[in-house]
Amino acid sequence: MRQRPVGKALITSIAVTAGVQGLNLITGVILARTLGPYGRGELTAVLLWPSLLAVLGSLGMSDALTYYSARDETPVGSMVGSGTALALFQALVLIGIGLVLEPLVLHKYGPAAVHSADILLVGFIPATLLGMYLLGVLNGRQHLIAYQWLRGLVVLVTALILVAIVALNELSVRTAVYGYVAANLFTLLVIVLVLWRRERPRPRVQWLQIRRLASFGVKSQTSTASVILNGTLDQLLVSLTLAPRLLGLYTIASTVSAVISMVGYSVAPVAFPVLAGTAAASARREGARAVIGMTTVVSVGLALPLILFAPELIDLVFGHAFHGATTSARILLVGSVIFSTDRSLEAVMKAYGRPLDAGIAETTALVVTAVSLAALLPLFGLIGAASASGVGALASYCLLVRRAKSVVGLGVSELIIPRPSDLARTVQMVRSVLRRTPTSASPSA
Repeated sequence: MRQRPVGKALITSIAVTAGVQGLNLITGVILARTLGPYGRGELTAVLLWPSLLAVLGSLGMSDALTYYSARDETPVGSMVGSGTALALFQALVLIGIGLVLEPLVLHKYGPAAVHSADILLVGFIPATLLGMYLLGVLNGRQHLIAYQWLRGLVVLVTALILVAIVALNELSVRTAVYGYVAANLFTLLVIVLVLWRRERPRPRVQWLQIRRLASFGVKSQTSTASVILNGTLDQLLVSLTLAPRLLGLYTIASTVSAVISMVGYSVAPVAFPVLAGTAAASARREGARAVIGMTTVVSVGLALPLILFAPELIDLVFGHAFHGATTSARILLVGSVIFSTDRSLEAVMKAYGRPLDAGIAETTALVVTAVSLAALLPLFGLIGAASASGVGALASYCLLVRRAKSVVGLGVSELIIPRPSDLARTVQMVRSVLRRTPTSASPSA
C-alpha cells in the first residue's frame, strides 16, 4: 500500500472541518430562526436518539476496519464484504431497539415527534452504518484526501437540502428529518462509487475476518461509545428533564463549542492510520507528540475569541431569543479545548494497538460526567450541564495522558506541552490552506 501525502491530508482535514463548521453554522441559523427555541429543541431530541443508537450500535467496527485496512494484511474485498454484512445485521437490530425506545424517551414531545424519529431511524441507521464502515476502509487504505471530502459531503448535502426546503417555505421538524435521511443516502451512494473506483474490491464475507473485526471493534468501542456519551449525555439528560425551549438554548451553546471539538475530530482520523502504519518507533513517537501539540495549539487559538465574544456572536447569528445560551456556551468552549485534545490522545493510543486503554479512560470519564450531571443539573440547570461536561472531559484527559506517556515513551511535559515547532507547523499549515498550496508539515515529521 502506497504511503499517502500526510501533510496534504492533514491540511485537507482542517479545511474540510472549517467548511463543516461553516455549514453547520448555516444550518443552525436556518433551523434556529425558522423553528425557534421550542422547535429547535424538538428537532434536537428527534435527531439525537437515532444518531446515538447508530454510533453506539456500530460496536467500533469503523475503527476496526481502518486498523486492519491500514496494516495491509487482508484483501480489501474481505474488508468490504465483512463490513457490509455486519452493517446490515446491526442496522436491523438497532431499528428494532429504536422502535421500542423512542416512544418512551420522546413522549413529552408528542406523537408527531415520535413518528419523525421513526422515519429517521429506518432511513438513517442503515445508511450511516454502511457509510461509516466503507469510509473506514478508505481511511485505512490511506485514501486520506478522499476520506476527508466524503466526511464533509453529508453536511454539505444536508445544508443544501435544508436551504431548498426553506426556499419553498416548507421547513418543519418532519421535512428536516426527510432532508437528513436523503443527505445520508446520497452520501452513501457517493462513498460506494469512490471506493469502487479506488480499490475495485470483490466483496466477500469471511467469518474469521468478522471475528477479528469484532475483537478489535468491541475494545475500541469502549472509548468510542464513552466519547459519544460524554459529548451527548448532557443533551440527553436536558432533553429528558428540562423543557424543549431549554434544550433549544443548549443546542445553540453546543453548536458554538463544536467548532473547537472538531479540531480534534479532524486531526484524529488522519493521525490514526498514519501512526498505525509507521514502523519506526522514533518516527511514531515524534508523530504522536506533534499531533497532540498541534491539536492543543489550534484548539486554544480558536477558543479564546469565541469565549470573549460569545454574547455578540449568539445574538448576531442565532437571534436574541437564544441569548440565554451565552454562559453555557462559554463553559462548553473551555471544556471543548480539552475534549478536542482528548481525540488526538485517543487516536495515538489506538494507533499503538491499545484501544482498550483509551476505552478505560473514556469509560471512567463517562462515570465522572454522569455523577457530575446528577449533582449539578438539578441545581444549576444549563450551566450545571455545561460544567459537568467539562469535568468529564478533564477526567478523560488526565487518564489518557497518564497511559499515553508510558505507551509512547515520553514524559508528561514532552507529551502535552506544545513546542515552538508545533506552533510553526500549525502556522505553516494554516497559510497553506489559505493559499491552497501543499506543505511539508505532517504529524510524523
